[in-house]
Amino acid sequence: MRRVWVAFLVALAILCAGSDVSSLSWRKKAVEKAHATGDSSKIQTRSTGRYLDMGLVLVTVRMDLKNGTEIIEGCPPMVEVSRRQFGGMVDTHAKSRKTGTRKPRLCGPSRRPHVIYCSEDAAPLVVHGDELPDRLLVYGSEGAGKTRVLAQWFVVRSLEATGTNHVIGATSPTTDRMEEVKDALEEMMPPSWFTWNERHGVFRLRNGVRIKLKSTHQPSKKEGSRMQSHNFRACGSDEIQDSLAYDADIEMRGRKAPRGRYKRLCTATSKDSSAFRKWREERLAARKDGLPMWLKAVLLGPRSPFVWPEFWAQKAELLSKRDYARRILAEDVPSENRVYYGFERERNLVDRKPENAIDVTHAVAAIYRAYKVKDAYFPLIAGHDPGEIYNVTHFLKAYWHQDRVLWVVVGRFITERTTAEQHAAQLLAHVRKHYSLNLPRDPFDPDAELARVLVLCDPHGRGETKTDFETVYLAMIRHGLDAHSASSDDQQVIKRSARIGMVNRLLDPQTGGPRLVVVRNDNKEIAAPELIDGFEQLERDEKGRAERGPKNEHDLTHHPVSVGYALHPFEAESVSLITRRRAAQAVRAAA
Repeated sequence: MRRVWVAFLVALAILCAGSDVSSLSWRKKAVEKAHATGDSSKIQTRSTGRYLDMGLVLVTVRMDLKNGTEIIEGCPPMVEVSRRQFGGMVDTHAKSRKTGTRKPRLCGPSRRPHVIYCSEDAAPLVVHGDELPDRLLVYGSEGAGKTRVLAQWFVVRSLEATGTNHVIGATSPTTDRMEEVKDALEEMMPPSWFTWNERHGVFRLRNGVRIKLKSTHQPSKKEGSRMQSHNFRACGSDEIQDSLAYDADIEMRGRKAPRGRYKRLCTATSKDSSAFRKWREERLAARKDGLPMWLKAVLLGPRSPFVWPEFWAQKAELLSKRDYARRILAEDVPSENRVYYGFERERNLVDRKPENAIDVTHAVAAIYRAYKVKDAYFPLIAGHDPGEIYNVTHFLKAYWHQDRVLWVVVGRFITERTTAEQHAAQLLAHVRKHYSLNLPRDPFDPDAELARVLVLCDPHGRGETKTDFETVYLAMIRHGLDAHSASSDDQQVIKRSARIGMVNRLLDPQTGGPRLVVVRNDNKEIAAPELIDGFEQLERDEKGRAERGPKNEHDLTHHPVSVGYALHPFEAESVSLITRRRAAQAVRAAA
């Protein structure tokens, strides 16, 4: 009987050993297969010891073709500029004294730190010290290494958070882009530092920190916000210009930020998008206690020490000037089909009217007369474009500046689904309240009613496409508004191409700077934001025609059209010089 038990135990030991060998062999084959197919989601390589060296050295390098050495295989010669250390030895089995739960901690300096390299432009962004704003917008060209910098930023933030068990967010507009971020992160960390959970999209670092990867792409509205139920210590966003709809959600995830300082790094690429430009301007203008809340940094491919200069030299020859400016120099290049190609935010959107500019609005508008008020004058000009859904009116003033007439859009008034009569009544109230014009007759102040707004409308005529005089014009006249046709032509026609050409000429003159700008109000809000959208978004159709889209609630044509009506009697090719002479005479007479 004893021999039977001995034989049984020996057989069991052999079976277990064979099982272990089989298991190890199977794991080895699985890893080899995963490497061969490039499917890293099935690889979970990790150190099982208690103590793990999670030290990092960030080396800043500069390209030096003459005196440098090949620090990175295949890259141009470089010289080391500086180095910065992070992390150290981590006790991965350490526990919290309060709760007894696992809480890894630093337990000593690094013995063999992992080394990564970055450019001089990228180094301060990766380090992201407290001297910088908490939020960074890294604006760069293609090939500048923005995703690499983002991955390095994640690693440094993770090492800073050792022992906190916090989550760092990582967002991307698509799953494909998220894969690129994941690959960059795996390249920046030794395999022993982390495991990857494919199902939940999480890097679990052995210092207790998790990096949660999340795509902002939403296949269905029923799904709800993809950023809910996450609390982040910090968050990095890849190509933020394609995730603007989720920016507020991302911002609200920072409840775990230490001392409330929610650090963010958002990479972005030049995009011809009015929404992105508006988002960018608002963020960069944000202040707290007088200090900026966002910082814009630019990474350019030709400045990268990791790419040979010959590559960029070839691109300068092979790409068009437009493509080179957009893709390599990260410049905002408008669409080739843009109707109002003369508009640029940096040039045509201003904080205030120029200093020493002289108001000549009443002088250039003196060719018109008020209907009912004798000796009236017009210190404000309005362009009006009626529509079935929107009635749109923009307000402009003319200034004499640098020996030219400068037109400034100072406001707009829009009503939705109103009759001509309703719009006229509301427009009068708006003008009285905000501009103190068209005031009612006052027996104690006879001059109060003299200052008025000149309204220049879509030319009237007959037919379905014409503005009806009795409906639009008489409605305004009945309410005491001085409405005139924007056309002096007997046929009451303003050609679309001529009007668009006139506006582009004023937006982007050949010499001397722009002659048409949009101003921000005292609270820094754009005086006519829909006009900016129209300037930036309207494009010609496949036949090259402008302003031919459907007339619905998304129609942006009303805004530049109404401004065109306000300008046409003064800046059409045939009368532009006359307007200039009239303004110059008024300035000389006042002097």
